[in-house]
Amino acid sequence: MFKLNIEGSKVNQLRLFHSKKFRGFKFIKIRNAFSDNEDLSGEKQVITEYLVEKNEIDYTHYQIFLGLSLMLLFSILVFTLKGVSLPMLSIGFGITGIVFFALSQMKKQSFILGDIGIEMSESFFNQKIKEKFNL
Repeated sequence: MFKLNIEGSKVNQLRLFHSKKFRGFKFIKIRNAFSDNEDLSGEKQVITEYLVEKNEIDYTHYQIFLGLSLMLLFSILVFTLKGVSLPMLSIGFGITGIVFFALSQMKKQSFILGDIGIEMSESFFNQKIKEKFNL
């Protein structure tokens, strides 16, 4: 895995899939176990880990889609400069590049909102812990 250092974010690596710990219904089972035991700090930790992994996946998909869109649009420029007249291929690459760019912007927005969601969930659980222990 590639390690990242994005300032102000908890994302620290590129990830295409969730880890084995959170695949399938394992996340729900783990969270429910902490919830049934009324362990707020454990539940907070599991939810935060899951949201960080989801944010890492969104960031990775953002980078991939942006790279593909730029590569396709750059290939149109190369075909044009070489004098190769392939209008159908250029139109196909252009449309596909625009679609990939739109997908990258959607994933970027999901990444930004995911970062806000992590902060909100931590704040929620911190408030619940303060209420539970009268701090």
